[in-house]
Amino acid sequence: MLSDYLKTYLEQDDIVIIGTSRKMLESIAGYPGWACITNIMRPDGVHRRITAFEEGKYKGLAISYQYASCGIKLERPKTLLFLDRHPDENFNLQAIRCVGDDSKIEYM
Repeated sequence: MLSDYLKTYLEQDDIVIIGTSRKMLESIAGYPGWACITNIMRPDGVHRRITAFEEGKYKGLAISYQYASCGIKLERPKTLLFLDRHPDENFNLQAIRCVGDDSKIEYM
């Protein structure tokens, strides 16, 4: 179950949420206008979802650290929300780089 605090973010547009829990990311993707990208997805599915998000077809993306820290670059997000911190600080730093310089960074 998602907290009321998190649900306020799901109403926003142009947001990326990053976390370690695949179950949580998949539950976020159940909300209208949202999709998720996790480490069990095929690369072609990942590419389609990123492209659709950048074209404005999704309000937001919920992304696992495995993808957020692998060098993808998203220009559209206004906000990057971390659900949790990865134990390896390098993953956290690389995940921040997946969004544009003007994106607001927030933590739960």
